Amino acid sequence: MNEDEVRARLAESPFLSDLDPTAVLFLVRLGRRRTFAAGEVLMRQGEPSSSIHFLLTGRVRAERSRRSDDRPVRLAEFEAGAIVGELGVSVDVQRPATVTAVVPTESLELDAPNFDRLARAYPILHRIIARLLSERLHASESPVGQSLPS
Repeated sequence: MNEDEVRARLAESPFLSDLDPTAVLFLVRLGRRRTFAAGEVLMRQGEPSSSIHFLLTGRVRAERSRRSDDRPVRLAEFEAGAIVGELGVSVDVQRPATVTAVVPTESLELDAPNFDRLARAYPILHRIIARLLSERLHASESPVGQSLPS
């Protein structure tokens, strides 16, 4: 996938569709393209959060280990156009989940210093991350709320 194809893929993302084309260009130039085979881990729960991944192709699964046993809890699956690892550029915390490629997957990884650099020039990136975090929180609350007794 060449640079123009990567820019086009990013522009198709529902999260990045309002981003200025120049910002997308800088995102591509500052980011690093990564490829992951099915079963390969993009990020592991408990590791330092230091980057964000913009999924270009493929599908990934986010799972969180439980303290009570070895069975992970499946949180979600994400496809091309999604963003994962957003906490890695928002706050300095450990990864809350492990994200694994379900099928061969390509992403554009942006480290936190370059995200900060880009966000200073394009503050809308902070709104994009806030919207994404809000949607993730809402999605996690729905199943929890449904399981609570009336």
